[in-house]
Amino acid sequence: MAIQTDIAIVGGALAGATLALALAKHTQWRITLITGSALPSANLRESAEEDIASSRVVALNETSLRFLTQLGINPLAQPHTHCTYRDMHVWDGEGTGEVNFSASDNHVERLGVIAQSEALVSELLQGVAGQSRIQMIANNPVVAFSEGNDGVKVIGLSSGERVKANLVVAADGAHSFIRDAANIPVQKKPYGQSAIVATVELERGHNAAAYQCFSSDGPLAFLPLPSVGDKHYCAIVWSQDNNKAHALSQLDDSALALALERGIEKRLGRVLGVYHRALIPLLEQHAEQYGTRGVVLVGDAAHTLHPLAGQGVNLGFADVSVLVDELGRAERRGLSVQAPCVVTRYQRRRKLHNAAAIKAMALFKMSFEQRSPYFTLLRNTGMHIFNQSTHLKKRAMALAAGTMI
Repeated sequence: MAIQTDIAIVGGALAGATLALALAKHTQWRITLITGSALPSANLRESAEEDIASSRVVALNETSLRFLTQLGINPLAQPHTHCTYRDMHVWDGEGTGEVNFSASDNHVERLGVIAQSEALVSELLQGVAGQSRIQMIANNPVVAFSEGNDGVKVIGLSSGERVKANLVVAADGAHSFIRDAANIPVQKKPYGQSAIVATVELERGHNAAAYQCFSSDGPLAFLPLPSVGDKHYCAIVWSQDNNKAHALSQLDDSALALALERGIEKRLGRVLGVYHRALIPLLEQHAEQYGTRGVVLVGDAAHTLHPLAGQGVNLGFADVSVLVDELGRAERRGLSVQAPCVVTRYQRRRKLHNAAAIKAMALFKMSFEQRSPYFTLLRNTGMHIFNQSTHLKKRAMALAAGTMI
């Protein structure tokens, strides 16, 4: 027999796990969380040093941190799984413009937190496991999706099992199987860039600051990670035009370390080691609609944008928060999870905001691609003026935190 549920969430990473936990805490719906991957181990690696060096990270703003805390999730609980940053230094590598942000300018404790993605997912899934109304199906990829005569959605799993749900949430990433199977169109635009991501060991400490250097080929970000003894680490995201990114990815560790030193202008001294690198093609995409009858999209299944501002995961958490709000509203009114107003209101509250973020990242990227000396002069003059304006910097920090002034 098929598994019967009110809401099936496909995808057990950050967006999907957070949605399942939030729905269990704020509604009475029956929930099934489906992930094609095995559950992450809650055990640490053999050493904190190994744990840091092999990690992938996400940047969490204050709104996301507050949302997670309200769900009983504390990304700051384990010192080795996160690093708070209080300052950010952004500059034009081909000019003289520089903008420096500081938490003290806004009278706040921090600008944000760099958190290990695997550790955060593990904590979320432990929270999910403690909820009696959530059934979790792990290591069982979705291979089929259809709609029955009664409008109920049917999910086929690789094990041969079936899940019947009144609402299916696609939280299965940028290449969403559910989104495509539901024939929800998506606008796609390759950035022409790929990102090299890795963890690096540094000669000097980062002083709880993030660093980002822009060039016409793309931005290089050094994101702070916890130190281990006298060893200092950062996560790096180096977005470059595809050909250059591919060439850089082929360098051995020593050559890549030297390239990273030059790219960041040796602001953190020598790069002593490069660990667990990967090359990720970058794609701008935005679903034309955020759902249809019985299907709704969240996170990367609905939108992806350039990582230069590190806002992707925060937009996904905002999607989750709004969708939970709308599903709770429907429940209080005695409506079905398939009620058209759920998707309509969710889309109205999230799509324009996400579209603005995608457009802003595209414009920001384009402004640094311009090689004209006149444009460079204009850009750097603008950065100098911005850096001198306390009001403008406060506004920018509030937007990045997910709040407004």
